[in-house]
Amino acid sequence: MAAAKELNYHVNHLARGISKDESRPVCLLASNMTKPYHGMLLDALTRRLQAAGRMAMVINVTADPESAQEALERALSYRASASIVMSGTPPGQMVQSCVDAGQKVILINRGEAGPGVHQVRIDYRDAMADALHMLLRAGCRRIGLAGSSKGTPSLASRERMFLGAAAASGLDPAV
Repeated sequence: MAAAKELNYHVNHLARGISKDESRPVCLLASNMTKPYHGMLLDALTRRLQAAGRMAMVINVTADPESAQEALERALSYRASASIVMSGTPPGQMVQSCVDAGQKVILINRGEAGPGVHQVRIDYRDAMADALHMLLRAGCRRIGLAGSSKGTPSLASRERMFLGAAAASGLDPAV
């Protein structure tokens, strides 16, 4: 131990346990990390992974297919035990490539499903019904919905659920 300290030696856990699933990193594939929700989610995930003794590897992904492919190759070359896809930006084929490589995949607020894919989703039906209820309680009767052309699964789901709740209340919001 004295020699190790004198030589400034530190155990390389990545090399030491490369064959052990529990010692391999967990990839967090994220985009839009400057947005408050994504930043808070990244903070919470990295803290929980660290508390569980896992190393988190954050890969910033854009919608550009080349960027997504580079991110996928990095994740696979580090033999990550799992990938957590934190946004709707990485393409669906990237998710399938992770599954095909034997990784556990966890999707956050995405629509794809399939063998080897786990999902964590917000209950948009109740959330949008609650949002409409609060607007009505505040006296709002002419309601508009500002959407997005980005078309991510979570945006599309929120819009669909809000419009459904409004229709159930006899309203037809301007979109």
